[in-house]
Amino acid sequence: MKEHLFNFHDVFLLITTAICLLLCLFQWLIFEKRPERGVLAGFLFSLAVTNITVLFMWSDKIIVPPFAVVWILPYTLMASLLLHGPLLFLYVRMLTRHNAELHKFDLWHLAPLVVLFVVMASLGIHSVDLLQRTERPAETDIIGIIWAIAKIQPVVYCVAAVLLVQRYIKRLQHQYASFSLTEPVWLMMLSGGFLLNWGWSFLVYLIAKFSSPQLADKLGIADNYVTFVLIIALFVYGVAHAQKLLSTKPDTPRESHEDNYDKRDIDRIVQAMETDLLYLEHNVNLESVAEKVKLSSRTVSQIINKHFGTNFYEYINSYRIEAAKRMLADPAYKEMTILDILMKSGFNSKSAFHRFFNRLVGTSPTAYRKKMLTEKE
Repeated sequence: MKEHLFNFHDVFLLITTAICLLLCLFQWLIFEKRPERGVLAGFLFSLAVTNITVLFMWSDKIIVPPFAVVWILPYTLMASLLLHGPLLFLYVRMLTRHNAELHKFDLWHLAPLVVLFVVMASLGIHSVDLLQRTERPAETDIIGIIWAIAKIQPVVYCVAAVLLVQRYIKRLQHQYASFSLTEPVWLMMLSGGFLLNWGWSFLVYLIAKFSSPQLADKLGIADNYVTFVLIIALFVYGVAHAQKLLSTKPDTPRESHEDNYDKRDIDRIVQAMETDLLYLEHNVNLESVAEKVKLSSRTVSQIINKHFGTNFYEYINSYRIEAAKRMLADPAYKEMTILDILMKSGFNSKSAFHRFFNRLVGTSPTAYRKKMLTEKE
């Protein structure tokens, strides 16, 4: 019987690599081309590169040229491992912020990789060393540190990504009376799934340091299976859902045969806004308005959605924008900064203020102020 080139475990690595590359390709061929799609494609590609590099380095059946052993494989492996975390974090950040762009400052995420490359090049560390089969005992501690960095760094970024999603969900709860949790929960599953995956990988690394080589190999293979299952479960199902995060909107209220409110309820809400000026309170939310007008939160949400044709957050901020416009157009406030005016009008977020102002007014606050003050001179 002919000897097989790849064993059962190698086949799983190849399948995982193929799936990652296909999903990476889909980002460009199927989905709308947006910046966050490029980051996701890069993340998928880095996963594929890690798997194929591991296969080339650990398989005794694949003959690799000496030049690749020394210069290509070790640097490729470390680059892909240290790019997993930053790419996933940047993808989550771009989806949970309205301004989905990368900035020059984001290049600092490459700093650990650059430092690691400098250390590896200066010490001449190659694939045999990373496989911990080195005959240079003096380098053992350095190699251990390199592997520790490569294992713990993605975990740190995953924790940061999970925290970003948590803050995003809280922001949605503050902005909308009702909204779909489908996409945010998916993103939490993505971040949390890789946190478990890479957390397990780091745990395997720690156990392997104090166990036999045989157990270390078995744990390493198990780590590959965990990655395979995660890729199948998360990406095949979820990659078509994550892009919806940028357009998360409040749930459309269900139509009912009869409204459980009357004109007096509408008047109460209008009075709370125009007389009591509740929109000027920075921490105003649906519950506090409902308590003020002595109606249920559901009734207030229903009135705003059906009678005013908007959601609670948009309704509150429309009043705030009008207040800001009055101050920007008033010469008495010309010495106040834009930041002071947005705070005085009820906003507590500079980005939210500028976003709403540009959308509702059609120009920037600074341009609007200049135009209005010029007309009054």
